[in-house]
Amino acid sequence: MAGAVSCLFWCQAGLSQGRHGRGPRHSIPDPDKVEKLKADLKEQQEEVATLETELKDAQDRQVDFDLFQAAHQELSAKFEKLKSQKANSEATAALDNSIASLDARLARGQDLLYAVSDFWRRKAEAEKPRRKSARSKPRWPFTTPWPRPWHRTAYPPAGCRGPGAGQ
Repeated sequence: MAGAVSCLFWCQAGLSQGRHGRGPRHSIPDPDKVEKLKADLKEQQEEVATLETELKDAQDRQVDFDLFQAAHQELSAKFEKLKSQKANSEATAALDNSIASLDARLARGQDLLYAVSDFWRRKAEAEKPRRKSARSKPRWPFTTPWPRPWHRTAYPPAGCRGPGAGQ
């Protein structure tokens, strides 16, 4: 098998093998074939150089792409974080609005409570003099029940107040 592979190599190159397939015979190669092979070699070397340049460009682009991927993932993470912060800030704003409305309701309730307390206090203050005057006034005209001992006399006893007293 090794002889067949080496034969193919030497046959394609235009060289013949020596005895027992151990290398080329010492013969003079054809100059046209040598020039053609040199041209093919030069062309293949240029192609290798071009491919190496393209490979280097591709590797540079791959590095740039990897950096882009990393930056893209970082920006995506930041974007998601900002979206969650926005949602949290909207929720916080809604809570702040409800807190403000509850504070307003609480203030209104406290104002009503103070107004009711003030009303009852003023009412009690207004009724205080009436109660005092009602307690200090004697009942008309006497405090003793009927029959009064002097009802048969024309005049009530001295010191008694009322109609006809002191006459």
